[in-house]
Amino acid sequence: MAEPKQDPGTEALPRRKSAGDVAFKLHVISGPDAGASLLVVGPETRYLVGTSEACALRLSDRSVSRRHFAATVSGGALRIEDLESTNGVVVSGLRVFQAEMNESAQIRIGGTVLMAEAVGDAPGASGLDKQGSFGRVLGGSPVMRRLYPVLAQLAASRAPALVEGEAGTGKELLAEVIHEQGPRPDGPFVVCDATEPDVDALLFGTKGSPGQLERADGGTLLVKDLGDLPRESQERLLAFLERRPVERADRVVLPSFDVRVIGSSRRDLDLDVERGRVLEGLAGILARARVELPPLRVREGDLKLLADFFWRGLDVGDAVLSPMTLRRFEFYRWPGNVRELQRTVVKLAITGSDAVDPEATFRDDAKAKIGEIAERLLAADLPLVQARTLLGEEFDRRYLLKILAVHGGNVSRAAGASGIARRYFHRLKAKHGIPPLR
Repeated sequence: MAEPKQDPGTEALPRRKSAGDVAFKLHVISGPDAGASLLVVGPETRYLVGTSEACALRLSDRSVSRRHFAATVSGGALRIEDLESTNGVVVSGLRVFQAEMNESAQIRIGGTVLMAEAVGDAPGASGLDKQGSFGRVLGGSPVMRRLYPVLAQLAASRAPALVEGEAGTGKELLAEVIHEQGPRPDGPFVVCDATEPDVDALLFGTKGSPGQLERADGGTLLVKDLGDLPRESQERLLAFLERRPVERADRVVLPSFDVRVIGSSRRDLDLDVERGRVLEGLAGILARARVELPPLRVREGDLKLLADFFWRGLDVGDAVLSPMTLRRFEFYRWPGNVRELQRTVVKLAITGSDAVDPEATFRDDAKAKIGEIAERLLAADLPLVQARTLLGEEFDRRYLLKILAVHGGNVSRAAGASGIARRYFHRLKAKHGIPPLR
């Protein structure tokens, strides 16, 4: 099983008051894999259970589907999602497609029975790591401190690994820090961007020109955006990881190199495997040791720490980030994560503008209530007219979505029920970019 996602032997701990500190352990209590277990930590980290090599908990039960169900922790609860499995997911005797649980429960899939139990903190028998950083990776939030024992395990190993996370979360920096904290910090750290043109030649070399794999000999190779790597290149990389001969495009067989390979992905790698974008064998080898960087929006308390760190690294003299600026930052969703925060701080130092898009405080948060949106807009200190306009537009958008859903997407009936002309309804629908309902 994947080293960083395996149960490190944590004893059952009392439930914490903070939902964000809760983790769940899945034990296999019956079936061919009895005794296997998986620690599920959150938030927003997705763990797959099934027979596929890419699953965090890989089972050998033939009645279990390749990707049987996904498990996440959200709001202090364990969320289970059936991934269109053949035999379904039964929780406490009930067939479910999605379910949330706060207490212990049995989960049956095929001929395997698992017990889900809340255990408190994530990896590390001593609970949350007390460090506020891992090398140059900064963060004192609970979700980051839960990662540090995992990162220490990754760094101590020379096995292939996988770093996942949304764009801008710092995957390349983390891979480099894992290299720096590892057994060969003086070896080369080489980055291969899978989106580069002619990446196969870049990675494996050409006649008279060594590739990045060769240049990483004795160190670490990071393959960024693994899902964008051409299939032929994936096959060669898989051959290298399986210690088979690697043949370049010009049919030259490469000598053996001593390289640790780390892959990174900004997308759902398991979904990429399912859709054929990534070879299952390649994903399976890398996913044996995988870690997911959380988005900035769930890293409680880290925003100010990071903003101050970026600010102090600039030529700003005695100037400090104002409380008003930090307040605006706290109510922004940061879709570009840490990278966007750094660029915003640099822009502030150069131009004096701390503007962030106020619409983004709620546009990407469909679950936020109108009252919550109003509070965010108030916290953004916008002019009255602008704040009122944004709130009104969001209400209109949600009203249209609801009334269309009620009337099965029929615009004529929805417009009639709304008390407005069909033509005006169409204009509002187009304004808010509402697509036809399926």
